[in-house]
Amino acid sequence: MTTTTNDDQNITTYHAICAVVLRELRVQRRMYPAQFADFLCKLPSAWQNIESGNARLDFDTLLRVSRGLGVQPSAILQVADGYEFFLRSFQWSVVVNDLEGKDGLMKLAKDYWKSPGCRDDERRTYGTPILNVPFQNPGWQNVVNVFGYAVDPQFRAQQHDEERFKPLPSILDQAAQNGVNGGGGVNGVNGDPHGI
Repeated sequence: MTTTTNDDQNITTYHAICAVVLRELRVQRRMYPAQFADFLCKLPSAWQNIESGNARLDFDTLLRVSRGLGVQPSAILQVADGYEFFLRSFQWSVVVNDLEGKDGLMKLAKDYWKSPGCRDDERRTYGTPILNVPFQNPGWQNVVNVFGYAVDPQFRAQQHDEERFKPLPSILDQAAQNGVNGGGGVNGVNGDPHGI
């Protein structure tokens, strides 16, 4: 991985790291924002504001969401600590104070979440579980894509490549393309009217 070069975006907050971790956990568990909001006894927009960086994740919210998920808050904080170390190793600054809309991680996370690569990741049932703490050995291990996206411009570009994440055609799609079952007498491979 290479380091990002825009110094303005290489700053985030510990709260944002926790919010990104919780968002990834929500998606991996196939849960809706409304379910997280229910843990908080609030409207779904309350949780969506936290995930988008428009509202700050506070400790009370972290405790309620953790309890709702059946995950110890310390596990989430341990993962957040790992990603703080990961980001710092790529010359990111991690602060506690609010950044007033200038949080680089939240900006890049939102960009990643809209990418074809993220949509492809969300369809899969495998990948790096978010509750695995990232570590160096000698390269980085157990890094989920949203954090890799934040530090690696080449990976970032790949995630926006529509062609790379096109679904493979199914057998039915291929049969329809080849004219099977009512395709005007075409029964061969790739539309060959003479058959196989």
